[in-house]
Amino acid sequence: MKRKVEQNDLLNFYFPSNPSFSPSGDGVAYRLSHPNLEKNGYDSDIWLYNMTEETNARLTASGEEKFFCWSADGAKIIFASGRKDTHKDEAVGKRTVFWSIPVAGGEAERFFDVPCIAKSIEALDDHRYLLTVTREPERVDGNPDMMVFEQVPFMTNGKGFTGQQGLIYM
Repeated sequence: MKRKVEQNDLLNFYFPSNPSFSPSGDGVAYRLSHPNLEKNGYDSDIWLYNMTEETNARLTASGEEKFFCWSADGAKIIFASGRKDTHKDEAVGKRTVFWSIPVAGGEAERFFDVPCIAKSIEALDDHRYLLTVTREPERVDGNPDMMVFEQVPFMTNGKGFTGQQGLIYM
């Protein structure tokens, strides 16, 4: 006899996301998330699937990983994480801290940080990365060079206009 799905059963689900092929094409890195009832959120770590050996390996274990990219040479994964920096003993706050971990194994090392909230990263070459960030400039009332839109309507699937949350600075 089949039993009914209960609320706590959802805590056993795992959600793979953001698959990214290695530059050589022989591996896929992905983020694996699962619910965490105590923090009322999700724990997310980065995993690597080796297509040659058909094996999965967990690269990170902090549960705080957000997004990542391969280094240009494919030897490392560069990722944003909400983990605390043990060397500086400070909370992340309104900064994004990036870490680097060798694909062959080893410890993650702090790579760099930016003083804003980053949303994505892409490797351009061995030493340069392209970031998409959210940065909210200070509001200056009466500034003729800045217009603030609190909602921007847009059309969705022919269902009419819908307001999008957030602010747009122009």
